[in-house]
Amino acid sequence: MKFEKLKDLQKCLEYAGICDLRVYYFESVGSTNTAAREMILSGLKENLKGFVVVAEEQTAGRGRFSRKWMSEKDASVCLSGAFPIEVETKALESVTIRAGTEICARLRERFKADVYVKWPNDIYSKTGKKLCGILADFYPSPDGNAPHWCVIGVGLNLDFGRSNTSLPSELNDISGDLKSVSGCEYISQCEAAAAIVSGIREAVRKTATQAKDLKKLFGSMDWLRGKTISLNSSGNILNGRAEGIDDTGKLVLLTKNGPIKVGNGEASLVRSAF
Repeated sequence: MKFEKLKDLQKCLEYAGICDLRVYYFESVGSTNTAAREMILSGLKENLKGFVVVAEEQTAGRGRFSRKWMSEKDASVCLSGAFPIEVETKALESVTIRAGTEICARLRERFKADVYVKWPNDIYSKTGKKLCGILADFYPSPDGNAPHWCVIGVGLNLDFGRSNTSLPSELNDISGDLKSVSGCEYISQCEAAAAIVSGIREAVRKTATQAKDLKKLFGSMDWLRGKTISLNSSGNILNGRAEGIDDTGKLVLLTKNGPIKVGNGEASLVRSAF
């Protein structure tokens, strides 16, 4: 059975065996993460297994560091998966790395896509173009008792060929789409969204159960590994060679003074040796 449009996501998930999530569909929304947050804070209790907010377009989408994330109807996929989780918020530090890794794995499997994870969770083409951004928000239970809520928002460039506008010149060299790196002639929005939801769901499940496969799985799709990088971590600039992650998702950076582990930051490539 073929599902095309985002409005069919509920049926698509159920067909794939994911029957415990409620999908909220919008033609236009400011931000799917913000919409999910409002539902949580309003006391949403319709489905404690979790829910999904999906939109044809976002008018105020945001990425990491409060950056704007562009989206366009038909050419992209924008959604947020919200899940209750019993572990404390601090234990969720690796869930964003998990999310990028699990989503990347599904894009590879489902669409034969040549994609990789750039730590912590961006999805890149082999040539270094960004296809997908991920933003995680956490909402502890007001009384400190479980469940807490984890919201993972995903913006995916699906197919630039379906866009009604040209890509801004400043993004031409750094942005890519899933279609261009896949082995498929056509990818429906709905099927791409279902793959993303499946990845988010599995990332939250594995984080909650403290699965031990993150380092190995991430290593199989690590875009930065072996590259010389400059890392901005909370305003501190660190230079070295990326050497993968540890079991908790921290980046291992080999510097002049030896290896260090970094829990957050943004990496950029540098040409000169450190």
